[in-house]
Amino acid sequence: AINMHDAKIGGELRLADKFRALGQVRLIGTQIGRGLACGNGQFSGNGQLAIDARRCTVGSNILMQSGFKADGGVELRRANPAGDTVSSRESAPQYEQIADNERIRAWRLILEPGQSVPSISQGGEGLRVVVRGGLLTTTTAGVPDQTLFLRAGDFAMQSSGTTRALRNSGTETIELVEIELK
Repeated sequence: AINMHDAKIGGELRLADKFRALGQVRLIGTQIGRGLACGNGQFSGNGQLAIDARRCTVGSNILMQSGFKADGGVELRRANPAGDTVSSRESAPQYEQIADNERIRAWRLILEPGQSVPSISQGGEGLRVVVRGGLLTTTTAGVPDQTLFLRAGDFAMQSSGTTRALRNSGTETIELVEIELK
Protein backbone atom coordinates (compact mmCIF):
# COMPACT_ATOMS: atom_id res chain seq x y z
CA ALA A 1 0.00 0.00 0.00
CA ILE A 2 1.03 3.59 -0.61
CA ASN A 3 -0.19 6.56 1.42
CA MET A 4 0.58 9.94 -0.19
CA HIS A 5 -2.23 11.87 1.51
CA ASP A 6 -1.76 15.63 0.83
CA ALA A 7 1.68 15.04 -0.72
CA LYS A 8 3.19 17.58 -3.15
CA ILE A 9 4.94 16.08 -6.18
CA GLY A 10 6.66 18.54 -8.53
CA GLY A 11 6.85 16.31 -11.63
CA GLU A 12 5.02 13.28 -12.96
CA LEU A 13 3.89 10.39 -10.76
CA ARG A 14 4.47 7.14 -12.66
CA LEU A 15 2.70 4.10 -11.27
CA ALA A 16 3.00 2.41 -14.64
CA ASP A 17 4.88 -0.11 -16.75
CA LYS A 18 4.46 -3.25 -14.66
CA PHE A 19 4.03 -1.30 -11.39
CA ARG A 20 2.11 -3.39 -8.82
CA ALA A 21 0.42 -2.26 -5.64
CA LEU A 22 -0.94 -4.78 -3.15
CA GLY A 23 -3.10 -2.62 -0.92
CA GLN A 24 -4.72 0.75 -1.42
CA VAL A 25 -2.90 3.60 -3.16
CA ARG A 26 -4.03 6.76 -1.32
CA LEU A 27 -3.58 10.01 -3.23
CA ILE A 28 -6.23 11.99 -1.34
CA GLY A 29 -5.53 15.72 -1.70
CA THR A 30 -2.19 15.05 -3.41
CA GLN A 31 -0.86 17.77 -5.73
CA ILE A 32 0.96 16.38 -8.78
CA GLY A 33 2.81 18.96 -10.89
CA ARG A 34 2.60 17.08 -14.21
CA GLY A 35 0.73 13.87 -15.01
CA LEU A 36 -0.38 10.71 -13.25
CA ALA A 37 0.54 7.71 -15.42
CA CYS A 38 -0.86 4.29 -14.52
CA GLY A 39 -0.71 2.48 -17.90
CA ASN A 40 0.23 -1.21 -17.53
CA GLY A 41 0.00 -0.82 -13.74
CA GLN A 42 -1.82 -3.37 -11.58
CA PHE A 43 -3.56 -2.28 -8.40
CA SER A 44 -5.29 -4.40 -5.77
CA GLY A 45 -7.15 -2.72 -2.94
CA ASN A 46 -7.46 -5.92 -0.88
CA GLY A 47 -11.15 -5.30 -0.25
CA GLN A 48 -10.89 -1.48 -0.46
CA LEU A 49 -10.59 0.95 -3.34
CA ALA A 50 -7.46 0.16 -5.36
CA ILE A 51 -6.78 3.89 -5.92
CA ASP A 52 -8.33 6.66 -3.83
CA ALA A 53 -7.53 9.97 -5.55
CA ARG A 54 -10.27 12.20 -4.12
CA ARG A 55 -9.40 15.92 -4.35
CA CYS A 56 -6.15 15.03 -6.13
CA THR A 57 -4.88 17.89 -8.32
CA VAL A 58 -2.93 16.91 -11.43
CA GLY A 59 -1.18 19.53 -13.59
CA SER A 60 -1.63 17.52 -16.79
CA ASN A 61 -3.46 14.27 -17.57
CA ILE A 62 -4.44 11.13 -15.68
CA LEU A 63 -3.63 8.16 -17.92
CA MET A 64 -5.10 4.74 -17.07
CA GLN A 65 -4.86 2.80 -20.31
CA SER A 66 -2.91 -0.04 -21.96
CA GLY A 67 -3.16 -2.91 -19.52
CA PHE A 68 -4.25 -0.87 -16.47
CA LYS A 69 -6.03 -3.10 -13.91
CA ALA A 70 -7.66 -2.09 -10.64
CA ASP A 71 -9.18 -4.72 -8.36
CA GLY A 72 -11.34 -2.75 -5.96
CA GLY A 73 -12.12 0.31 -8.05
CA VAL A 74 -10.78 3.82 -8.53
CA GLU A 75 -12.15 6.94 -6.82
CA LEU A 76 -11.56 10.23 -8.66
CA ARG A 77 -14.36 12.26 -7.07
CA ARG A 78 -13.48 15.95 -7.12
CA ALA A 79 -10.11 15.08 -8.65
CA ASN A 80 -8.86 17.91 -10.83
CA PRO A 81 -6.76 16.82 -13.82
CA ALA A 82 -5.86 20.00 -15.71
CA GLY A 83 -4.60 18.39 -18.90
CA ASP A 84 -2.42 20.32 -21.27
CA THR A 85 -4.40 22.78 -23.32
CA VAL A 86 -3.38 21.89 -26.83
CA SER A 87 -3.31 24.61 -29.44
CA SER A 88 -5.84 24.48 -32.23
CA ARG A 89 -3.92 26.76 -34.64
CA GLU A 90 -7.33 27.96 -35.94
CA SER A 91 -6.06 31.54 -35.97
CA ALA A 92 -3.28 30.47 -38.35
CA PRO A 93 -4.89 28.51 -41.21
CA GLN A 94 -1.49 27.95 -42.85
CA TYR A 95 -0.97 25.16 -40.31
CA GLU A 96 -2.42 21.88 -41.63
CA GLN A 97 -3.36 19.45 -38.87
CA ILE A 98 -1.86 16.06 -39.72
CA ALA A 99 -2.35 14.04 -36.50
CA ASP A 100 -4.57 14.11 -33.43
CA ASN A 101 -4.78 11.30 -30.89
CA GLU A 102 -4.87 10.90 -27.11
CA ARG A 103 -1.18 11.83 -26.74
CA ILE A 104 -0.29 14.36 -29.45
CA ARG A 105 -1.60 16.83 -31.98
CA ALA A 106 0.62 17.67 -34.98
CA TRP A 107 0.60 20.21 -37.81
CA ARG A 108 2.52 20.76 -41.04
CA LEU A 109 3.48 24.31 -41.96
CA ILE A 110 4.84 25.31 -45.38
CA LEU A 111 6.10 28.90 -45.69
CA GLU A 112 7.05 30.33 -49.05
CA PRO A 113 9.75 33.07 -49.12
CA GLY A 114 8.38 36.23 -47.46
CA GLN A 115 5.27 34.44 -46.15
CA SER A 116 4.33 34.68 -42.46
CA VAL A 117 1.76 33.20 -40.09
CA PRO A 118 -0.07 35.01 -37.28
CA SER A 119 0.77 34.33 -33.65
CA ILE A 120 -0.22 31.03 -32.07
CA SER A 121 -0.04 30.08 -28.41
CA GLN A 122 1.74 26.84 -27.55
CA GLY A 123 -0.55 24.98 -25.15
CA GLY A 124 1.54 21.94 -24.25
CA GLU A 125 5.19 21.01 -24.51
CA GLY A 126 6.17 20.14 -28.05
CA LEU A 127 8.71 19.52 -30.74
CA ARG A 128 9.39 21.28 -34.04
CA VAL A 129 11.02 19.20 -36.81
CA VAL A 130 12.45 20.85 -39.94
CA VAL A 131 11.54 19.02 -43.15
CA ARG A 132 12.87 21.72 -45.54
CA GLY A 133 15.10 24.42 -44.15
CA GLY A 134 15.70 28.10 -44.73
CA LEU A 135 15.86 31.39 -42.85
CA LEU A 136 13.07 31.51 -40.23
CA THR A 137 12.27 34.53 -38.05
CA THR A 138 10.32 34.02 -34.82
CA THR A 139 8.52 36.99 -33.25
CA THR A 140 7.61 36.79 -29.56
CA ALA A 141 6.16 39.78 -27.66
CA GLY A 142 8.68 41.51 -25.42
CA VAL A 143 11.68 39.69 -26.93
CA PRO A 144 13.85 40.72 -29.92
CA ASP A 145 13.03 38.78 -33.09
CA GLN A 146 15.11 35.62 -33.49
CA THR A 147 16.25 34.57 -36.97
CA LEU A 148 17.67 31.08 -37.44
CA PHE A 149 19.08 29.24 -40.43
CA LEU A 150 17.33 25.87 -40.36
CA ARG A 151 18.43 22.68 -42.09
CA ALA A 152 16.37 19.58 -42.87
CA GLY A 153 16.50 17.27 -39.85
CA ASP A 154 16.97 20.06 -37.30
CA PHE A 155 14.58 19.95 -34.35
CA ALA A 156 13.80 22.07 -31.31
CA MET A 157 11.75 21.63 -28.17
CA GLN A 158 8.82 24.06 -27.86
CA SER A 159 7.88 25.30 -24.37
CA SER A 160 4.26 25.42 -23.29
CA GLY A 161 2.69 28.81 -22.71
CA THR A 162 4.67 30.69 -25.37
CA THR A 163 3.08 32.80 -28.09
CA ARG A 164 4.94 33.25 -31.35
CA ALA A 165 4.56 34.30 -34.99
CA LEU A 166 6.77 32.94 -37.78
CA ARG A 167 8.09 34.49 -41.01
CA ASN A 168 10.16 33.00 -43.81
CA SER A 169 12.94 35.59 -44.14
CA GLY A 170 14.88 33.71 -46.80
CA THR A 171 14.63 32.67 -50.43
CA GLU A 172 13.82 28.97 -49.95
CA THR A 173 10.51 27.32 -49.06
CA ILE A 174 10.45 26.17 -45.41
CA GLU A 175 8.49 23.12 -44.25
CA LEU A 176 8.03 22.34 -40.55
CA VAL A 177 6.17 19.72 -38.56
CA GLU A 178 5.13 20.84 -35.07
CA ILE A 179 4.07 18.22 -32.54
CA GLU A 180 2.36 19.19 -29.30
CA LEU A 181 1.93 16.84 -26.34
CA LYS A 182 -1.45 16.48 -24.68
